[in-house]
Amino acid sequence: MTKRPAMVTLLHEHNTLNGFWFVLIEFALVALVALLVGAAVLSKGRVAWAIGCFGIAVNALTICATVIGQMHRGERSNSIAGTYLERAGRRPGGNTLT
Repeated sequence: MTKRPAMVTLLHEHNTLNGFWFVLIEFALVALVALLVGAAVLSKGRVAWAIGCFGIAVNALTICATVIGQMHRGERSNSIAGTYLERAGRRPGGNTLT
């Protein structure tokens, strides 16, 4: 098995810790907003700003693709409830909400 680049490893860890569905919804919304803002600024003739917005959208969609890949491979992730609300999701000595 080949070693993954450090950024890919970090991204997979982020996705796993935050929960696949949360990350997928979060970054899909970021992509949608960035596309809408990019289209709006492009319609005003601001090409440089539009390119920046479209770059943000591509980055967010790339993160969505990594999450979908992890889900497709059957990897497991935390859930929001398991991480923050359920007692079993808390780590000894870690931050808790109580």
